[in-house]
Amino acid sequence: TPPGVLVDENVELQLVKALAGYALPYVDATLSEQSESGQYMTMLVSTFNANVPYSGPRFIDSTRQHKQAVQAITNVATAALAASQQKRQTPATLLASLHAIKRFAALRSVFESFNDIQTLREKLVALLREVITSPAPDEFCVCAALDVISAFIVPGFDLGDPASLQAQTTDAANKKHILEESDLVSAIIGLFSSHVKRGTAPMVVMGCVDFLTAVLCSPGGDTTDAKQFISVLEQVARIGRDLFKLFHQGNCLSVVKGAGTIMKTIIDEGGDVPTATEQPSGVTLVLKMQMSALAEGATLRHLHTALFSKTTTQRQALFKDLSCSLVSYWITGCPQAEQMLSRVLPPALVYYLEGTEEPPAATATTATDAKSAANGQSP
Repeated sequence: TPPGVLVDENVELQLVKALAGYALPYVDATLSEQSESGQYMTMLVSTFNANVPYSGPRFIDSTRQHKQAVQAITNVATAALAASQQKRQTPATLLASLHAIKRFAALRSVFESFNDIQTLREKLVALLREVITSPAPDEFCVCAALDVISAFIVPGFDLGDPASLQAQTTDAANKKHILEESDLVSAIIGLFSSHVKRGTAPMVVMGCVDFLTAVLCSPGGDTTDAKQFISVLEQVARIGRDLFKLFHQGNCLSVVKGAGTIMKTIIDEGGDVPTATEQPSGVTLVLKMQMSALAEGATLRHLHTALFSKTTTQRQALFKDLSCSLVSYWITGCPQAEQMLSRVLPPALVYYLEGTEEPPAATATTATDAKSAANGQSP
């Protein structure tokens, strides 16, 4: 199919049926048979990715070929996991398999089967763990794996009536299963922390920000289990001062907005969550983040942006609005930040802003007359 031309329904169904009908090699198969089987699966996956858009198949849900789609993603995940564990798969082949899984995850039937079919869930989680926790992970594969995780947390289709039980539990159940894999979540946050410290792998950082936003921030965070929510929140806050590098490390607006949303969640929800044991008694996540913002100079930097930056473009306006929000989060309820402001802002200006007195009417009239005289007009 030429690039940019979508295939029709019959071609798409044949591609899915070919993946669903793929026969995995036997356990005692020879190396030659395993190689031939792997090459055939690679050809099927490449053909599927080349003809199906990244947003997913278009006709599977409408034609009710649910079992075919579930069997197809199971075969792709099983073959990719086996090849990865046996160290006979190139990063390009693994990347193609992850892209195919991401396409299938956009289907309602596959999205719901992650919660309903334990075998499929175990294979997918094992594959994702194999990719992310690898001693020398490939950045492209890690980015694709993060996209797969986000696709199974945030549905790529309409859930229907928000008041229905199905709409309330489908994405929440998937998210709970993923967050139960504590080693996988810790590996994701570890990758996020290391790349932020070094200023590398912006696509991986963006994928981690999308994952954390879906888990912690509204509206996705509203369906996260309370214990899992606090656990992830503590791990993110443990990154500490390095988290502030996201606000000035790159020019990607989505990363900056995502980091700001995560920071807002830590301030709003972390008031009663204590920090690690090495911190002084009574220090909460909120105070720790506020003190880190002062130590990193982020409070002053965003205060300057909020007060003096121009808003000639939409991007500048968004940055200024974000800076205003961040400054309010970092200053409210923090005595050290308030003392810093008292040293930065002139006392007369602070007194004027806090005052409620109105100027006398005679003074206002005199000021108006003086301005008119300066402009060469009669009062």
